[in-house]
Amino acid sequence: MSTSPRFKQLLDHWNGLRAPGRLPRRSEIDPNDFARDLPDILIIERVRADDLRIRVAGTRLTLLAGLELRAMPAEVLFAPRDRTRFRELCNTAVGHPALVDLTLRMIDRDDRLSTLPGLVLPLEDDDGHRRQLLFCLGLDDVAVQPPVSFALADSSLDLLRGFERLPLPGFDRARPGGLSEPSGQFTPAPRLVSQSDVAPAPRDGDAARRRGHLRLVGGPDSEPESD
Repeated sequence: MSTSPRFKQLLDHWNGLRAPGRLPRRSEIDPNDFARDLPDILIIERVRADDLRIRVAGTRLTLLAGLELRAMPAEVLFAPRDRTRFRELCNTAVGHPALVDLTLRMIDRDDRLSTLPGLVLPLEDDDGHRRQLLFCLGLDDVAVQPPVSFALADSSLDLLRGFERLPLPGFDRARPGGLSEPSGQFTPAPRLVSQSDVAPAPRDGDAARRRGHLRLVGGPDSEPESD
């Protein structure tokens, strides 16, 4: 479980709704039980492994981001180098499922740096499918100038037992390392034929004129050619 006491109310509420082999459903969440965290919360929906969307955004997070967060990709708050990693952590939280503990660095408009905790909790929708997440930041009274961005400093997983792991297409397949791409079979490009490459069709009399021959050129003692 989370080592940060900042999320005790939220975790107590979430754990109180759990049952064997079942996660809390979004409709069961009662914001009154963790009112202090509401401004710093996102509800994220996993549309696909590579598409996680913000459905609900707390007022303080929206203010710090400097834009409307609803319907935006969940990783929009993170620095570009950390976006794929955050997306993978969210997919793990849904797929295993697991709790994800985060240590984040927040950088504001004036380049001031703050370190704060974060927490990702998996949820079920009303049909019992694991495709939603509750993401909370421990912002409290941090003084910052929006807009801000977040960097992942550290993360840890607490895997939950008694659940079937969901397939995560898009992250389970092998990927090439570095900046390389999968190599495909080489197919040569078609050869372009210019007009000069095409032999003209023969005309009457051309064959005789093009027939090869040798002409003897005589020296001073040779007899002149006769017509």
